[in-house]
Amino acid sequence: RGVYPEELNEDLARAVGRAFVTLTGAASIAIGHDMRPSSVPMAAALTDGVRRIHEILKRSLDHASGIRARAAG
Repeated sequence: RGVYPEELNEDLARAVGRAFVTLTGAASIAIGHDMRPSSVPMAAALTDGVRRIHEILKRSLDHASGIRARAAG
């Protein structure tokens, strides 16, 4: 629990999304929220953090695959 936006905000939610995927390796997660007006932007920021780290991880894997293919060829 915390006070929005002083203690909890979108930047923190984005960081939590990135950290969760990084630490757990989750391929997908379910994100829900309640009726508070702050819930919508917080859920959107959390989703953004998850998507950003998935994109970074995908690019890293694609890059590593290209390196392995060139080394094997």
